[in-house]
Amino acid sequence: MQEFGSIEILGLAVALAGVLQVLLGVFRLGGFTHMIPSAVIKGMLAAIGIILISKQIPLLIGYDKPDFWRKELFNVFTFHHGFAQVKNLAASISTGPILVAVFSLLLLVIWTRTMRKRFAFLPTSFITVLAGVALAWIFKHWIPGLQLQPNQFVNVPDNVLQQISLPNLIPYLPHLLFGNMPLSFAW
Repeated sequence: MQEFGSIEILGLAVALAGVLQVLLGVFRLGGFTHMIPSAVIKGMLAAIGIILISKQIPLLIGYDKPDFWRKELFNVFTFHHGFAQVKNLAASISTGPILVAVFSLLLLVIWTRTMRKRFAFLPTSFITVLAGVALAWIFKHWIPGLQLQPNQFVNVPDNVLQQISLPNLIPYLPHLLFGNMPLSFAW
């Protein structure tokens, strides 16, 4: 996206990567992955999981500042103005998201252990998200002190369907397919 400055190019690159994966699967060319040790793959997936989970912690506690990982958490654990940063961290969290998160996690565990077999047609993640949305709605209408702030919701534009367009990708195909090779023909 930085080189071409377009989301359409990113979509084309992802689509071409998908086509490449399908072709590798059809022609059974994925056997080379057996040369990669499973510990490397498991370590990479664990690292990705840790990164994804750690990025959700500020949302879990309702922290409303974007610099949590760069500034606030590091300052809490250092000795330089440590107590001042704890006060700043405590002042920037809210109770509503914490209650929604705890309720959702409890429901996820309880539903998985007790109800999942009875209602196998309902995905546990769907039930958990639906319950979290319902709890946020209850907070908004009946317990305003716990109400989630607008910046704590996913922002979906009103005209999201009007923003979808099919891109003109033909000028970019040679570069994506052949890299920086000079082409003798013009598009």
